[in-house]
Amino acid sequence: MKKFIGVLLLSLSQVSHAVLVTDIEIHYVGIYGDGRIFASLDKTIPVNGCESATWVAISADHMHKKEIYSLLLSALAAGKKLEINATSCLSGSATITEGTSDYIIVR
Repeated sequence: MKKFIGVLLLSLSQVSHAVLVTDIEIHYVGIYGDGRIFASLDKTIPVNGCESATWVAISADHMHKKEIYSLLLSALAAGKKLEINATSCLSGSATITEGTSDYIIVR
């Protein structure tokens, strides 16, 4: 299911200028009071506007927020590494955005 979500996110989007980072470990995952999902990472995701971001974020209104949150929690619990392809920045964090080539894969 985890790989399916990553492929689903990739297939729902168009190709854009994304930054791919591999072998990422998750330190922790959480939810802000406004509903945004976040994960602290061991590597930098250098997207435009967040060149030194060590966080990935999912907006509160993202269509697949629950699925991505489940994917991040599962990866953290299993000690799995991530591959993240991101194109935008939200509040200082690399962001998985709808309608783009953004994705997260659990390895």
